Amino acid sequence: MSVRTDIIVRPELSPRLIIVQAPSAKLVLQDLHDTMCAWQDRPPNHDYDVIIASAGREDLGDSVEVGITTTLQNAQVMFEARVAVASGGTVTTPDTNGVVLNDAAGDFTSTVTRGDVVLNVTDGSKATVLNVVDDFQLRVDGLTGGSDNQWGGSDAYEIFRVVPCLLSGGNLTAIDDVGAPLDATLPSFGTQIKLAFSSSATIVSTAGLVPTQQEIRDAMKLAASSGDPDADSLDLLVREIRKRLSLDPSDKFTTTPSQMRSESGDIIIDITGDEETTSTGERQ
Repeated sequence: MSVRTDIIVRPELSPRLIIVQAPSAKLVLQDLHDTMCAWQDRPPNHDYDVIIASAGREDLGDSVEVGITTTLQNAQVMFEARVAVASGGTVTTPDTNGVVLNDAAGDFTSTVTRGDVVLNVTDGSKATVLNVVDDFQLRVDGLTGGSDNQWGGSDAYEIFRVVPCLLSGGNLTAIDDVGAPLDATLPSFGTQIKLAFSSSATIVSTAGLVPTQQEIRDAMKLAASSGDPDADSLDLLVREIRKRLSLDPSDKFTTTPSQMRSESGDIIIDITGDEETTSTGERQ
């Protein structure tokens, strides 16, 4: 059980907010489940409705287990806002289109990255950085929300870093106070949440070892029998198969619950029969 101390709950709100405090930028669903259960068990919180329900992690044998699915009960996850100024200064060459920021005293290549947020302090407009041209020039997606949405000569600006935050380790859903679907995450300033979902079958890697071909085969069969045959649901398996067979990451493959084929149609793995065919043509 892993109970995190950098997660707080705002139970007075509806939906309730589960806030991952800065500077943390990662959250595993098992840790979320354990932390919320511990929060619910504290006496001051007994009067609140249940905040989380999770299912899965059943051991299916042969190093395969069901992935965890977590449902937030009238609650959302939010990573605490990150207000970190990456750069700032004054515009030296105006742009009436609001798409090119020029500052002859800038140091953009060492302080700014694509995706950062630019604020024109003078007119209140903002934009997202699309390209760091050099130390002195940025291209943005167009200023909006300001009085004139232009880069005027001598306009003051600030650039804020956007921190990628990762939710991983299963599937996260949420419902509101009447049981209707709800977005499981809430955006916050200066963060971008990435969700890494798992398929219905998850390969368990023990002691850091790459799964064996038998483990891969069993997991593919489980995915096929569970009614979840889409190729997208087998992304995790494809990655493990690539590692196991030392396949070139640039190669393209077509994956079904029973086969993995190369772009040219060659069978990489076939589990339709009692034995498995590999890219070498050998039986395993």
